[in-house]
Amino acid sequence: MTLDPRALELADKIATRRRRDVRWAVCTFVIAQIVVGAAVLASFGLAIVTAFQKLPPLLITILAAIPGTAIFIDYSFAFGRRSRWHHMMRARLELLENALRYEKASVEAISRAYGELLMEMEVRYPGVSANSLEFRPENQTKSSQ
Repeated sequence: MTLDPRALELADKIATRRRRDVRWAVCTFVIAQIVVGAAVLASFGLAIVTAFQKLPPLLITILAAIPGTAIFIDYSFAFGRRSRWHHMMRARLELLENALRYEKASVEAISRAYGELLMEMEVRYPGVSANSLEFRPENQTKSSQ
């Protein structure tokens, strides 16, 4: 089945966006793994260094700050959640692309669904979080009041 030019143009636009989301999903996944790995390795390294007491206290203090900083970075930038978001976007874009290419869906319907998907997913994108830095009463439990 050959697509009309409008359908082909829309399919190419969706495919381009899908490939972009695949790249970002991989990139954010790798960053998430590096950050978590750095926290684990720094924690393990700190335990070994502390046991042997061969490094200056300043260096030990710097090493001690790495795991907490890595966890804060991971929480704040949500690399793992961003990776999942991009994978979900890729899967949903693939559904639209397949409907257009193989299921004889109308260009108008897919164009509308594509726009709605972009708007929906924009709202769901995990942005930078500073929640750990702000006081929010709804986070308190009854025992802490």
